Amino acid sequence: QQTAHNVQLIDKHPQGENPITKSADKLANGENVTITYSFTPVEYGSTPIGVAECTYSPTAGDEATVKSISNYVRENRDLYLSEKYENPVRDTIEVMTQEQYDRLFSSKVIEFLAYLFLSGVSVVVPYLLFKSKLSQVDTLLREAKKKL
Repeated sequence: QQTAHNVQLIDKHPQGENPITKSADKLANGENVTITYSFTPVEYGSTPIGVAECTYSPTAGDEATVKSISNYVRENRDLYLSEKYENPVRDTIEVMTQEQYDRLFSSKVIEFLAYLFLSGVSVVVPYLLFKSKLSQVDTLLREAKKKL
């Protein structure tokens, strides 16, 4: 683990605008450079996010020769890791209407109650049939004992 010099971070804006850049003269091990931006989507669906590229030099005074690619996307509190490292599109951000969002993340109370009812029916009906047949058997046994 070593210090990075002449650090240049370039992130391509998802809507094709000019790339966003940040640079640092020196970054010690564990330090980072972060680019944060927001954009307004123009349509619903998946919006692709490009790869952030970082170039740096392992020694001071040299040109930036080492290149690394970031494939992390933070969307609210979630962290997604792209499946393919070389993929130029590291992930997508889903853009949906308020109605779609509410349907996707709504509470499932009605579904839970329906499941509970159907599960109860599948348990209660066989139990009631069992009790009914058991009472019939008890009645027949009592009648048989009286005849003896």
